[in-house]
Amino acid sequence: MTKNVFNNGYLIKALYDDPNKLYPPGNPCYRGIGKFVSWPLEECDDDISVALTKEAWERWFGFQDVLEVVPEREYLERYIGHCEASGIETSIMMIETPSEFQRACDFLEVVECLGYDIVSSVEFSHLTMDTDYLEGECSAFREVARKLNSNGLYDSLADAYRHMEVRKRLLSQGVNLEIAHFGPFPARISVVKLG
Repeated sequence: MTKNVFNNGYLIKALYDDPNKLYPPGNPCYRGIGKFVSWPLEECDDDISVALTKEAWERWFGFQDVLEVVPEREYLERYIGHCEASGIETSIMMIETPSEFQRACDFLEVVECLGYDIVSSVEFSHLTMDTDYLEGECSAFREVARKLNSNGLYDSLADAYRHMEVRKRLLSQGVNLEIAHFGPFPARISVVKLG
């Protein structure tokens, strides 16, 4: 377990929920990676949206074991500009993980550090899946869930790792928890701005 996190890049979230989301967060205060829609132009079919989505997949997203985050300000500016022109309200999140494989080349000003989530993609939070139902076998998460902040996330990397230790123990005991090929791993989530 590393004690450092690195800026892997940025994620654009539309400020609306996906009504078809398979695992919507149960905690109304939750503001992590599982909240709202990531890369909303993927759902649009106009030429600019299609071109921006294709560019991201060819340059950053289309590789195995990478988060769908963008390291460059210039692309984010074009993407947000088209979202604004399309009437889509957005927010930018900085994603920091223990992985040094992906690194942002541009640094944006942090507006608010939300906390640490447990993720395996830019849409899925294992933290919300594990802590939404603290009954039965999942009651083992109760103690660590007491450390969740007002955003439904952990304030420290150490608490995120404790959560992952509980998860690993339950999985080894045969408890049916959601698993993923890539992850889960801790991610510090911050709201950032271009300006």
